[in-house]
Amino acid sequence: MIQTISRGCAITIVGLFSLAALKAQPAHGQEVKGKRTNAYMKDAGKKAAVTRAANAAAKLRSEAARKAVATLRANALRAGNGQAAKT
Repeated sequence: MIQTISRGCAITIVGLFSLAALKAQPAHGQEVKGKRTNAYMKDAGKKAAVTRAANAAAKLRSEAARKAVATLRANALRAGNGQAAKT
């Protein structure tokens, strides 16, 4: 329990919450009848799945592009050395 003095008023803090907030909590719960009052993301799971799918597709494209560049470079080196390119 921490006591601080701010602007001449003593405030008692328990953990992350002030004592006044802890005392007001039951009354607030009765007023809202147990319904959520904080902002929460209803469709966060759907958005996360879409993002993961897009990132996976981008990664596949990126890997394919890297392989293509490596093949082109290897073929160019072989052609420069006079070797036949492997198909």
